[in-house]
Amino acid sequence: AVVSTQSGHYGRGDVIDMRNAEIKKLNTKAKEIELKVENIPGLEKELRSYKDHNEQLRATIEMKAESERTLNLTQETLYQNLKEKETDNKNIVLKCEELQFRLSLIEEKEGGSNGKIFAPISYSTPTCSPRRQFSEPPIRTSDSPSKHSNRPKSQVNLFDAMEAATQILPLHD
Repeated sequence: AVVSTQSGHYGRGDVIDMRNAEIKKLNTKAKEIELKVENIPGLEKELRSYKDHNEQLRATIEMKAESERTLNLTQETLYQNLKEKETDNKNIVLKCEELQFRLSLIEEKEGGSNGKIFAPISYSTPTCSPRRQFSEPPIRTSDSPSKHSNRPKSQVNLFDAMEAATQILPLHD
């Protein structure tokens, strides 16, 4: 039997060869598909592993973001506290200067030793330096007996002067 096609005539052997070639191609494709099917469980396991790892990374990112938010709030709070302390320090320096000025006025009125209670020194605060800077008062000799006999004379005179200044010239808040 001879098979005819559009392009020509084929013999029985030719048809068998063509069918064998087609069967061979189908067998090759079937083997490829079988290999792919065998790989599916391994690929599914690998996919689950990647998904788990992805979830762990997301959780880590979220934890880090929360930690960053907390740190930012802490930083903001610390910054506000620092600003408050700076303001307090400035106010303290101003009050100290006012007290020292009042003490010098009192001493001038009383005609004290050399008209000076405090000698200048250098000191600074973390964020500002005061307009005027002062140190401990120089040691003065006094003819009157002290009511604070256990203190050094420089401290007795300082405390007495501060006490007198606050009684005579009250502080302004």
